[in-house]
Amino acid sequence: MVITNEKKVHCQLLINLETFVNDHWDHLQEIKCRIEKARDTFLIMSKLFESHNLKQDMQVRSLRCYVVSILCYGMKAWTLTERIQRKLEAFEM
Repeated sequence: MVITNEKKVHCQLLINLETFVNDHWDHLQEIKCRIEKARDTFLIMSKLFESHNLKQDMQVRSLRCYVVSILCYGMKAWTLTERIQRKLEAFEM
C-alpha cells in the first residue's frame, strides 16, 4: 500500500494497550486473553475472596474492581456473538 509516496506495512495483528486487534476484527483472541488475565487475578486474590474477616459486600466490590474490570477492558469495541457471549457467561459462573 502506498500513501503519499510512503510505503505502509500491512499488519495482521496489533497489540495496543494490552488489546489485540487483527485484520478480521475478530475479538475472540482478545476475549480469551481477557478471560485468562481475569482468572489469574482471581486466583492471586482468592485468599481475599475466601476471607471471613472481610464483609461480603467488600469482597464483591473487590471482585468487581480487580477481576471484572480486567475482563471487561475494551469491551465497547467487541462484537458479541453467541459464542463469545457463552464464554463470558461461563467465566462469570
